[in-house]
Amino acid sequence: MGSITPWLTTTEADTYMESRYGASTLWATGIEKEAILLLAQTDIQTCGRYDFDHITEDGTDPTDAEQEAVCEQALFILQNPDMDSRMALIAQGVSTAWVILEGYTRATNQIVIAPRVDGLLASSRTGGSFSITK
Repeated sequence: MGSITPWLTTTEADTYMESRYGASTLWATGIEKEAILLLAQTDIQTCGRYDFDHITEDGTDPTDAEQEAVCEQALFILQNPDMDSRMALIAQGVSTAWVILEGYTRATNQIVIAPRVDGLLASSRTGGSFSITK
């Protein structure tokens, strides 16, 4: 994918996380904050659900909501450390995992985005639709 220009610094993310209820237990010293923020931003940029044409190649002009969305996706990744394993099962065609008592549908074979991110980026949504099911 090449290099990605971050939409916010770890210091800015630290400030957001300090005021976000429940974030302090996950956003702690010792985690790879920059890497998680870049992964979260990449998820948001490449999921195909949002339009970011206003953001320049050098990463300038993301809105506050877009920066907050990156923080929320980072928290979502930290809250769900086994998400990649689940997505790998789905990609392999597994529809039911009885060991963990979960069922999957092929429709979920996509980048998983935190529900709070979708709310924050509602005005940036593209014409495509998706649903979150439980």
